Amino acid sequence: IKRPRKGILRQKQRNISQLKFFDMDRPKLNRATSKDPTPTPGYLLDEIAKITHSNFDACKSVEKFLIERIQTSNPYSKYKSLLLIKHLCLKGRRDFQLSMQKNSELIRECRSFQGTQDPLRGDEANRKVREMAQETIEALYRENSSNSSL
Repeated sequence: IKRPRKGILRQKQRNISQLKFFDMDRPKLNRATSKDPTPTPGYLLDEIAKITHSNFDACKSVEKFLIERIQTSNPYSKYKSLLLIKHLCLKGRRDFQLSMQKNSELIRECRSFQGTQDPLRGDEANRKVREMAQETIEALYRENSSNSSL
């Protein structure tokens, strides 16, 4: 009978604990990128930045989540996702910024976003998405000394 090597078992245990870690923080990501017009609290942006610093797999999971969110048609969710990407490029793990640069085309597409107009707010939400997309692109390629992989 072949017994698995200890290194393989440790790797599997580490992967399971990282999945649990990300699942535990998914509500934070959902709240930060919600579909309502209420602004995302600043402390929540910082907590998610800490998640990216915790380990590489959590960073990749956050990246994957945000890539899915910027492809939604809801302007509030799209805006908040772009805001979070911008914040993570400036304050999160450096690997996040480098990975997001590979997906910059999705963010560039948001610069010409034309969603449905809100009956009360008009085109305001769509305009904010376009402006935030531009700011996010700038942050994506900005060199930043405070952004490091701990």
